Amino acid sequence: MIKYKIFIVFVIFLALPAFSKSINYFNLSIFNNSVDTLKKRSYEAPEIEQLNGTFTIIDTSGLIIYYKKYKHFRYGEYKKYYYSITKNGRIYELNYENLCIDFKENNEFLEMVINSRYSLSKIFNGITYVNYLLKKTL
Repeated sequence: MIKYKIFIVFVIFLALPAFSKSINYFNLSIFNNSVDTLKKRSYEAPEIEQLNGTFTIIDTSGLIIYYKKYKHFRYGEYKKYYYSITKNGRIYELNYENLCIDFKENNEFLEMVINSRYSLSKIFNGITYVNYLLKKTL
């Protein structure tokens, strides 16, 4: 009888840490009514493009830089960065090819983008690196 009680106590102590971890990971976000302080923009692309949804604005100091979170079935969440020239303008993916189309007359800026050591979406001196380079050349 004593062995049986000791066994039950031992099993309870083994199960207790697993049970306490599940309590610690209980998510109360459904009860959180706080408002997101980041600005967002809804966008629906014209006709052929597949670019739709809500984008989070991260910088408005030159080009308007956005990001959108995506989920990959194997690799998890990742962010993709976009830009537009005006507040209500068309949204393009933030890459060298698209910047070449929009800034073909600003060769100094394009050269700095090619030779940049950082990601164009990196925050640098309070603004994104691509806006930092653009302000440097203007």
